[in-house]
Amino acid sequence: MAVPLVYPSINGMAYDFSSIEAILDGTTYTGFSDISYSHTLEPGILRGTRSIKLARTRGQLDAEASLTMYLADYQVFRKKLGLAFMERSFQIVVNYSDFESPLQTDTLKGCRIVSTSNSHSAGSDPLSKELTLNVMEILEDGIPAVSDGAIRVQL
Repeated sequence: MAVPLVYPSINGMAYDFSSIEAILDGTTYTGFSDISYSHTLEPGILRGTRSIKLARTRGQLDAEASLTMYLADYQVFRKKLGLAFMERSFQIVVNYSDFESPLQTDTLKGCRIVSTSNSHSAGSDPLSKELTLNVMEILEDGIPAVSDGAIRVQL
């Protein structure tokens, strides 16, 4: 049985944004200001002639992500993907690590850019590019959200 975390911890350390590094298609990037990802499992519902649920299906898993990269890092990444960069699939590995906290690694498998957007305004902030990603599967610290039984997608 897992023991719940009690605050304050011994050294009071918690992950923050500076704890993150992202490895996109094998190259480590730290020039980004936002990374978000989520997955959902939406079950189908069997009701029949009842108002209550009689059963539910296993459901369908969907995953998505977004990444805001500083323009210089984005340009390097886009060139690495090459021509037709929005058709290329790649993997993102997100590591959370501090010198006193355990390493956690999330893996976004089968990522593909589905949209890019610019939103530049006056000020001292560096220019950035927002990417919206279609993701095949997310492993949270190596753990898949669902078990496909006999078939496992290798990405």
